Amino acid sequence: MKVIVISIAIVLSIQSFAQVNYIKKYSAAYNIGQDTGEAYSLKENGTCTWIYEWKNNGKLKTQKKYGTWTAREGYLRISVSGNTGIIIEEYILKNGRFVNKEDSNRYLVKTN
Repeated sequence: MKVIVISIAIVLSIQSFAQVNYIKKYSAAYNIGQDTGEAYSLKENGTCTWIYEWKNNGKLKTQKKYGTWTAREGYLRISVSGNTGIIIEEYILKNGRFVNKEDSNRYLVKTN
């Protein structure tokens, strides 16, 4: 029984290490699509910020929501606290760009 527990612990440690490496690799600021006013800031500590900017009577307005994100090879899962609950978006790496799993018109464009 001890051997099984140790083996499971090693596998989980390897998976956690791999996830940390992908979080470091993919952490960045991303615009969502072109000219949508939406962006994500994905930080190395696994937290994120969703940012929406628009103009109202000539003044720039900004709304921010906060959450977490995880990563593995070619995959991002972003969870943000929205007005009506947790919003989860999944992105798959296709042709060098992260594309939303549910809506291919939503994709991430790295800004830094």
